[in-house]
Amino acid sequence: MAKSYTIVVAKIVHSGKKRAEQTGIIFQDALQPKPDLAKISGINPMDDVKAFGDTLDPAVDLMVVGQLHLRRAHYLNYLRIPTTPME
Repeated sequence: MAKSYTIVVAKIVHSGKKRAEQTGIIFQDALQPKPDLAKISGINPMDDVKAFGDTLDPAVDLMVVGQLHLRRAHYLNYLRIPTTPME
């Protein structure tokens, strides 16, 4: 689906969990130009949202792949991303 929307991603980061890395590779293979793929720390479910948010550069098109929900509401609230109810 990402391929059909022509999403431009400069870098994909994952948590290091096997499933997250596999998902990152799937996205990396589907996207053109092929983004870099790297493991990062700080995106596990109980990690500090603010510490992770402080590392983000708004000028970089970044895709974050994690295994779990990353305390979704806390992250989106901190990053000021509007949420919509999940169906």
